[in-house]
Amino acid sequence: MTIREERLRSHYQKLAANFLEGLAEPGTLVTVTDCVISENLRHVTCLLRVFPKQKRDEALLLANRNKRALRDTAAKENRGRFVQDFTFAPDPSEAIDDALGGLAKDE
Repeated sequence: MTIREERLRSHYQKLAANFLEGLAEPGTLVTVTDCVISENLRHVTCLLRVFPKQKRDEALLLANRNKRALRDTAAKENRGRFVQDFTFAPDPSEAIDDALGGLAKDE
């Protein structure tokens, strides 16, 4: 990963976190754990963790429904030549944590 890609990843992670802070329901914690940027720098996938887990699907749906507003916010702060498309997805490490947590509880 180049320095430019790392800076963009960090910038979009902070931008998405600030954006989602205003969307989250009271009592729900949404964390942007990482942002994955495509090779052509046009698509950004923000990986989210949601607590409580029962609200994960609802939070992802809400975030993806409002991604156009995030794109508009990014356009105002645009550091590149074009505006990226954003997508929100659950953090895959959450499933690993669940599996390992289940093993630890079984012992």
